[in-house]
Amino acid sequence: MKYWEKVLDPDVILLVAVKNNKIIGTVQLHLCLKQNGQHRAEIAKLMTHPDYQRQGIARLLMRAAEERAQQEVDHYWFWILEKEILQTSSINH
Repeated sequence: MKYWEKVLDPDVILLVAVKNNKIIGTVQLHLCLKQNGQHRAEIAKLMTHPDYQRQGIARLLMRAAEERAQQEVDHYWFWILEKEILQTSSINH
């Protein structure tokens, strides 16, 4: 339980996908509160319940996280993780 208590720190925004009163997915947006880091945020712990995978839940959570980052971060700047994942994937195959 200690992990989830720390998730609610001021620098972490927890976004939750709910269907029929059940949590089916989550993603965290970690804000950098340092003076020299207010232009960035990091995505962490993108998770979708196994029964709801491959239904676009993670994509919706990522879009919501990006929109929230645009609201929260000064001089919005966001890494596109998909490119990095694709590059890593092609190297490993």
